[in-house]
Amino acid sequence: HAYDTMVPYFTEACSWASSNVDSIDALLLLGHWNSDGDGCDSASPVPTIFQELALIPECAPVLPKLRYFMGHKHCNMVTEADVGFMVG
Repeated sequence: HAYDTMVPYFTEACSWASSNVDSIDALLLLGHWNSDGDGCDSASPVPTIFQELALIPECAPVLPKLRYFMGHKHCNMVTEADVGFMVG
């Protein structure tokens, strides 16, 4: 899916999470694609979406609790200290 088509859903999810921020220990973004290509457009890899969520005002209150996990490349590693992980 193109990122632009997902923005309303991310906004809705962040609005809900932000209204419940005190009861949330961690908020997880889960996705398959670690990079564009092979069916993923350039705006939709999980790390890119993670960065874009910081630009959505409704997401600001939960950003410190947000972590992301992605797959596609078959290995397990930390891709961004404390927030980004690849699970394969």
